[in-house]
Amino acid sequence: CAGGFQRRAVVCQDENGYPASNCDQGSKPSEQRSCESGSCPQWVYGNWGECTKSCGGGTRTRLVVCQRPSGERFNDLSCEVLEKPPDREQCNTQNCHRHTSWNAGPWSAVRS
Repeated sequence: CAGGFQRRAVVCQDENGYPASNCDQGSKPSEQRSCESGSCPQWVYGNWGECTKSCGGGTRTRLVVCQRPSGERFNDLSCEVLEKPPDREQCNTQNCHRHTSWNAGPWSAVRS
């Protein structure tokens, strides 16, 4: 992507495929050409999803893909793997607070 070049071998041969030296240099095909395969793919990511827990440590995920601006997707190795944004993270890591309330037992027998 973003430019480059291609090369190929061009050799002079006779009708039997053996090397020769009497080819016309003016009609020799080119051995190299530049190429442009479009813009480089880059990391694109979506919004974080819901956390798996409301407290006590959960995880949330998002879609992270390697793609060109046109939307054409590639495998991860086509982008800079070390620069890949995280697709998973911890969330709601605060401790869960137990719901507490008063619990009254039965009255005792009347004492005088």
